[in-house]
Amino acid sequence: MCNCYFLLTACFKNAPVPSPIEEEDTALLTNILTASYYLGQDSLAYDYFHHSSIQKFLAMWVKNETGDIDQPVWQDDTFTKIECVDYDLKTLYPDQELYCCNFSYSNDCYGYLIFANHATDPSITNDEIKKTTPYSYNLNMNVNEIREHLMKTDIDLASVQAHRIYLYDIDQKIADQVIEFTDGKGDHYM
Repeated sequence: MCNCYFLLTACFKNAPVPSPIEEEDTALLTNILTASYYLGQDSLAYDYFHHSSIQKFLAMWVKNETGDIDQPVWQDDTFTKIECVDYDLKTLYPDQELYCCNFSYSNDCYGYLIFANHATDPSITNDEIKKTTPYSYNLNMNVNEIREHLMKTDIDLASVQAHRIYLYDIDQKIADQVIEFTDGKGDHYM
């Protein structure tokens, strides 16, 4: 298993124009990455998230946590499943169904909400709300650079999947969010 970390920032000028075959490959890889990453949008939790009563709770939670955001604008296209793991990549809450959605609240200011969905009884629990100004955790905003980096690795592009991961250090009470890429060979990249 390979644990590789790379920074997902890039600026490309005068990049070569890909051939039609490469364009098909890159489009396919982009579709595979986004379909696996945003898998939560096909869930009952996604539907539940949009109920008006739940939206009121969400706005209340954001206001209580931040003190100054009373009208979060939910970015539905960022809704995704999320897994909470420790720094050894061990799942911390295997029995919880966790989801995450970003919100914006002014020009270039973002935040996110992590919540647990309780499938047995329709309810949700607030797990975390954070302001992340000015960064929005959104695969689509960075998919071109991510795809280019992945194509330079030895990850199996035919079986690659993208997942949103919440890395949590229980002892030091610090957390990071990353995108984890896994393949059918068992390789992991973040």
